[in-house]
Amino acid sequence: MRKILSFCLSVFFIINTVSSQSLDIVAKRGEKTPIQKELIQKSTQKWQVQFADTLDPGCTTPIGTVSDGSFLYACSANKSMIFKINFESEKLDSFAIVGIPRSAFKVFMIGLAYDGSQFFMTNGNDTIYVIDLDSDTGIVADKIPLPANTFPLGITYAPDADNNNGGFWISIYTDYGVKLVSRSGDILDSINGDDLNYASEYGPIWGLAYDNLSAGGPFLYGIERAPQNIICINPANKSIHAPIHNVAEDMPDWKDFYSYAIYVQHGVVGTTNTLGVLFMSGFHIGYDMAGLELPAVSLAIKNSYTKPWLKPNETGTISANVYRSGNATVTSYDYNYSIDGVVYTENITGANIALVYPFTTLEHSTTFTPTEEGTYDLKIWFSNINGDASATSDTFNMKIITYQKVTQRTVLHEVFSSSTCPLCVSANIKLKSIFEENPDKFTCVKYQMFWPGSGDPYFTLEGDVRRIYYDTINNSIPYLAVDGKYYNEVPGLYSTELLLLEYLQPSFVEMSATFVYDNNQKFHTTLTINPLKTFTGNKKLFVALVEPITRMNAKTNGEKEFFYVFKKFMTDSKGNSISLQNGEEVKVDLAFHFQGRFRLPLNAGKVIDFNTEHSVENFKNMMLVYWIQDYDTKEVLQSGKVDKAVVGIEDLQDNKGNVKIYPNPAEGMINIQSETLFSNIKVLNLLGQVVYNIAVNTNKYILQTSDLAPGLYILQLQTENGLITKKISVK
Repeated sequence: MRKILSFCLSVFFIINTVSSQSLDIVAKRGEKTPIQKELIQKSTQKWQVQFADTLDPGCTTPIGTVSDGSFLYACSANKSMIFKINFESEKLDSFAIVGIPRSAFKVFMIGLAYDGSQFFMTNGNDTIYVIDLDSDTGIVADKIPLPANTFPLGITYAPDADNNNGGFWISIYTDYGVKLVSRSGDILDSINGDDLNYASEYGPIWGLAYDNLSAGGPFLYGIERAPQNIICINPANKSIHAPIHNVAEDMPDWKDFYSYAIYVQHGVVGTTNTLGVLFMSGFHIGYDMAGLELPAVSLAIKNSYTKPWLKPNETGTISANVYRSGNATVTSYDYNYSIDGVVYTENITGANIALVYPFTTLEHSTTFTPTEEGTYDLKIWFSNINGDASATSDTFNMKIITYQKVTQRTVLHEVFSSSTCPLCVSANIKLKSIFEENPDKFTCVKYQMFWPGSGDPYFTLEGDVRRIYYDTINNSIPYLAVDGKYYNEVPGLYSTELLLLEYLQPSFVEMSATFVYDNNQKFHTTLTINPLKTFTGNKKLFVALVEPITRMNAKTNGEKEFFYVFKKFMTDSKGNSISLQNGEEVKVDLAFHFQGRFRLPLNAGKVIDFNTEHSVENFKNMMLVYWIQDYDTKEVLQSGKVDKAVVGIEDLQDNKGNVKIYPNPAEGMINIQSETLFSNIKVLNLLGQVVYNIAVNTNKYILQTSDLAPGLYILQLQTENGLITKKISVK
């Protein structure tokens, strides 16, 4: 038994997402660690570390583990071998197992379970191997066949399953979740990410441990390999029972190492119950499970959608994203917040906060309206939960800053993808659904890449410049950068929550653009940039021509439509340097003329030469995406888009109708005079929306502008010779 290592660590955990092109079972991640956008969540549990050490080095590549009540057994990934270990992490014995084939994952063993008399092993093959360790050399005593394409990873024995006949919970490679199988291999039940309202794109659950020791159980513990998240599942209601905990919060030096094994055992330290986690590198940690029991009633605050910036006299809504952190469903509470010490409280009844995931967004009935510039301290907390005066939540603290000059951010998403990448399919579907839920909050550019396999036909050399710029991509797609920050490399579990949290951040650059197509493969834009403060450093302007939907680049991953596909930069691929001085408006005129005819490259190796050809499927469906980025820090200051180009004669270069517009900027009215009769007048805003439309038959017209909001607009005059386009400004 062990001596107790006494220290108690406060808990919060990080949910992150990643994916990879193959299931490489290794001990440690690559050296480059992406900048991570973290979601911090607090817990009412106390994760008390009982011990933290390293296994005997003779226990090579340990991957699955289980206890027989007296000792720990760990199986090896790279050898057909099981190690017998005491709870001081010392190797006592080893057993070479005869008859175990390497699996498709190129390992001998992954998961290990024990039913009181025999051991059971999984390795990704559709088989549970029954192992007898009674001899010096272990043997495969039996095999339990599983349905085809089960691909089992971790395994744990559940003695009360199948009407107390016993069964096995197994984690699976093909989905984030677990399946319950009988001793004969029949599938009895399953729990997946949809049931849990949670899944990690870092990959599947690996190790499993059955907990029939804790009150309120049994529970099922799972471990993700990286980040090393411990998941507690209640099989009875197929939900996550308690907040997820990340082992790296307790052992930060272990954060780049992979964990594959977890176990539950009584008596490792005194008379306590221990939840143990084992890393392939040999790291071994144990937690006192007494601290993991949830209180009867509790509510926790994850974060807040309260806007952290306001203008003077702008009204802000106070909100909190909460989840159940006790055993009982929360049905009533006092919702409290304070601004600079002034407390506002409302009592809520008839609530139904039953889940840990997903969180519930609660808005307070009162609002906050600052009257002057300054910084305000906001505190949010809940009390009197379910009528229990002693039950309170944690307190969420943030600051609300008021600015005279500030503007709304539009969040830039740069995605690296390919029509030959199977994992890109679900990531692209996920992003599309998020964008559809938040149409005015995002911009997106997708750079199609040259791998896996032959790569995407719409791969461009300019897109590759962006791949190199985000140098931690390291040939792993799908990959996502949001406002220049990496969300653990991939879009898999990027969510509306993450988008909204980024959207809430202030911006100090106003940007707008006109976007004109001349019907001859040529595009023109004029950008208006208004810095609300002075910026220093290496700031760059990027302007991209993007095709909202393409179909002809479909290859091997099953996707038929591709969204926001990058075609060409109107700026340099490394951006154009720009000076941003407070109050000094900047105008930028850019044009690009696509040459030649359309060509569909056979693969990414046949890159389009924009001097002689193009790959645009529909010129009249192109969009413009633009942003300003600190080229050194990668921070995006602001982005914008024009969803569709105005088709017409370019204002600055060809005014065949000899149209006069005055005064421009306009204040109340604009005079329009032309040598050519025009039959229709349209005014469009910068989003391409028609805000004024009238049929006429004249060469003179007075346009009333008093109903138009101040800003830039596109004026279109329909003539017998075509469409004439002018840019107008309304004060």
